[in-house]
Amino acid sequence: MAGFDSDTIKPLPVEPVRLIAIDLDGSLLRSDGTIGESTVAAVREASAQGIRVVLATARPPRGVIAIYQKLDLDTVQVNHNGALVYDARQRKVIDHLPIDASLARQVVSIARQIAPKIPIGVDVIDTLYCDKSNNDLNLPHTGVTSAAGLLEPVLDEPVTKVFMTGEPHELAHIQMTLHEKLRARVSFATSHLKLLQVVAEGVDKAVGLARVAGMYDVPAQSVMAIGDAPNDLGMFKWAGLAVAVKNAWRDVLKAAHFAVPSNDEDGVGEAIRRFALN
Repeated sequence: MAGFDSDTIKPLPVEPVRLIAIDLDGSLLRSDGTIGESTVAAVREASAQGIRVVLATARPPRGVIAIYQKLDLDTVQVNHNGALVYDARQRKVIDHLPIDASLARQVVSIARQIAPKIPIGVDVIDTLYCDKSNNDLNLPHTGVTSAAGLLEPVLDEPVTKVFMTGEPHELAHIQMTLHEKLRARVSFATSHLKLLQVVAEGVDKAVGLARVAGMYDVPAQSVMAIGDAPNDLGMFKWAGLAVAVKNAWRDVLKAAHFAVPSNDEDGVGEAIRRFALN
């Protein structure tokens, strides 16, 4: 993930919010996976006022579609921590920043050397491949009941994201080793202590968000980003206004201009009403 200097203080933007980038898990979604009706209403009101509402998530498109439809969105979305910009209405890839095949194979090999039995998955655009069942990956938001195929054959082509699940100390060891051996050739995204996500060098949500904002001709100072985890720090740094939900990680709260109630208290809806709606 792109570095973030939490000691850098940004001035508050003076431009009205024209685009809202919202993280899903831990931010928009409550702990039970639902969205509060007051938040749904705020999102729809923002859209009605001409504000672009963009979902920016680690999830693949298949794990976002139900949320996208519930909110009545018509915008493109940022998936896989910025490695993919996707038009859900047309099922069209707008931008894709994959990991080179040989590099992805090295990532998997190094992880296997450290933890031979760790569940590893690979996403290619919107299709999941893994050596184990989807249940072994323990990811309830993958949007599939089983993988499309085995991981090994797909590593002959570039992949969107490599991810693995396990205990925090195990994943930390893998990440440190990958960083040491591959240096700056890959980036990491953290949204959960038991999930390690590996994307191409320089990729994070800010990259995808900047691409989307450019499509809609919205400058950074008119963008509000709402999130909770370290993989949101890139877009917090890039966007004019950064808002964290109360349940956010400490570094994320420190990096935000403002904090709002937690995800379980419909904080995203409050952020939209306070900072975006007329």
